Amino acid sequence: MPVAAPTRLTAPTVRQRRVAIELRLMRERAGLSIPEAARMLLGADPQTWEQTENGERRVSWLVLRRVLDELVITGKDYRSYLLGLLVGEDDNPCDQLRGWTQTFVCRQAGGVPEYERMHLALGAAAVRKRMYQPSIVPGILQTWDYATAVTSGVLWASKAELEEAINARMARADRLTASDPLVAHAVFSESALHRLIGGPEVMAGQYRRLLELAELPNVTIQVLRATQPVGMALAVPFVMLDYPHPVGNPGIVYVEYLTRTQFLDGPDEIADYHGAWARLAGAALDAATSTTFIQAIADGRQEPLPGGSRG
Repeated sequence: MPVAAPTRLTAPTVRQRRVAIELRLMRERAGLSIPEAARMLLGADPQTWEQTENGERRVSWLVLRRVLDELVITGKDYRSYLLGLLVGEDDNPCDQLRGWTQTFVCRQAGGVPEYERMHLALGAAAVRKRMYQPSIVPGILQTWDYATAVTSGVLWASKAELEEAINARMARADRLTASDPLVAHAVFSESALHRLIGGPEVMAGQYRRLLELAELPNVTIQVLRATQPVGMALAVPFVMLDYPHPVGNPGIVYVEYLTRTQFLDGPDEIADYHGAWARLAGAALDAATSTTFIQAIADGRQEPLPGGSRG
């Protein structure tokens, strides 16, 4: 028996996006086309299902439970997690307008933690990613060796768990060179280039990686010189994700701390991060000068560059 079709959304929350992504993955694993899924699971037209997968339509708790039942997805933990994301959204239909913060504990053993899965899922659906890092090279730009050196110092995990977590991080970088590439824009501090992460050989490889990525038309890299003042509010790294169909859609921001990751979708909060990003990008060296600056450090030169003093 068909359930009520999902209603249109202007700004999907983090929870709605997460569920929408899982709906697509469940459909693909079941081997169903969009028209087949629309007919079998919703009793609706293909456009409605496609909009639901894109986060343009609100998924209710009843719709999600119907899909899980019809596809015979019985995993208790998986079902409980997904259905739990929508508790509150059904109770309060205006919840999407207030925004919502999803916090994940990072200090978690036993494989790739949920916050890393969120990075992969939410990042895979995004069309643009803007990153600010005050102390290290942003994750999507890191080499394997650099990521290993960074992650091994902060994760409480076994060698196998550490490797799995780094693989997940590297998977995020694959979209930079995909057929439909992610548009990436990174601003990071000059200190990230001087900080000896993993030793000279690791840093040499990281410099090469940055210079290679800077040549891609979909990648912009800017270095924020040490001479540029940065307020305390900009001392924490953050990532901004933009999605298709931007009208009324502020996207998502996530902030990573040592022991937790927060995913934000409140329009007012996101507007604040947009303002912070504009100030950072405006204060940093432009892309061409940043590439020259990275090359100078890679070559062991300390020459003055436009917009900054001798490093």
